[in-house]
Amino acid sequence: MVYAVTGNKLFKTENCGRDFSNIYYHQKDQVIINAIAIDFYDPQVVYLGTSEGELLKSTDGGRAWQTSYRAGSAVIDLLIDPADSRIVYAGTQKNGLFKTVNSGAAWAEIDTGIKAYSGVSEYRRLLVDPATVGGLIFVSKSAIIRSSDRGASWKPMELLPSQKAVVITSAGVNPQNSSELYYTTASTLVKTADAGNTWSSTKLPHTQNTSFFAIAKDGSAYLATKKIKK
Repeated sequence: MVYAVTGNKLFKTENCGRDFSNIYYHQKDQVIINAIAIDFYDPQVVYLGTSEGELLKSTDGGRAWQTSYRAGSAVIDLLIDPADSRIVYAGTQKNGLFKTVNSGAAWAEIDTGIKAYSGVSEYRRLLVDPATVGGLIFVSKSAIIRSSDRGASWKPMELLPSQKAVVITSAGVNPQNSSELYYTTASTLVKTADAGNTWSSTKLPHTQNTSFFAIAKDGSAYLATKKIKK
């Protein structure tokens, strides 16, 4: 079973891509489906996040949908807790981070000190800390903070000292080693192998903005870019 998103439509295939069926479309053409998450315990449960701030949920593989929550800002990321699929996180463009602990029946903003950190309202990505059950790495425009208790408390990471006015575009963590963390700026890839005690930087071989960065289990790195508007 594979889901594919384009614009305001969601498609699904159950025969290895030979046929796709349109299982959801937003009535407003300008609305974009930014995020999708599938429950690993029950793959019939699917969550969507839209550019209008809607959190949508289906419990039957996309045949029917209901609005689970309205976050008030574009939902750009969804993450299901790998230890408990009832816990889902939603990252928004301007309103911070939201969490449900009961499969979307109720949502609440995570505000336990998180907004005290610089640039945290401009969300970039939420990562799972592979070494800690309940561990999270929150990446914003100019800060990276970590939690070991599902967002109840946070600690900041020191970034590369020479980048005091850093503008982070994306980030990734090694799924085999949570001390190995990366973040990107418009032209640079920055890496730590010791949980932020020391950093090194490498110039990226392009002039486009990095919108996504990830490390696979075998150590391979994947980077996606988007054109910068002039």
